[in-house]
Amino acid sequence: MVIIIGRVTKDLEPQTSPTGKTYINFDLAENIGFGENAETVFHRCTIWGEELVDRIVKAKVQKGSLLQVIGEQKLDTYARKDTGEIVVASNIGVWHWSYVPLGSKKADDKTGTENAGPEGYYDLPTEDCDDGLPA
Repeated sequence: MVIIIGRVTKDLEPQTSPTGKTYINFDLAENIGFGENAETVFHRCTIWGEELVDRIVKAKVQKGSLLQVIGEQKLDTYARKDTGEIVVASNIGVWHWSYVPLGSKKADDKTGTENAGPEGYYDLPTEDCDDGLPA
């Protein structure tokens, strides 16, 4: 089981398999490391089943959405056709997904609205905390 937080790289398009099963493939960009050690890892995610596909479509997940996915990871190795370089690809069979609560109040925002995810999500505290992690 893996838990990954990342951003969706393109708008989602439901598809139907040759056997009639509904699914969605999407890539999730996960930022890992800090400073000069920072890098982005891409994971191919697949959601199977009409219920889960309907849920993610109705939630209006789109390019740039910040999600947490939970699922089973499979690593596939292949050689690039153009260079012959061996590449390892991460594929996640998604069991569950959710929006990551995110947003911030703007200092000049007098309406009191928040730039957050879907209804029911809230801003995370922004005050400094002494947790020992880099800011």
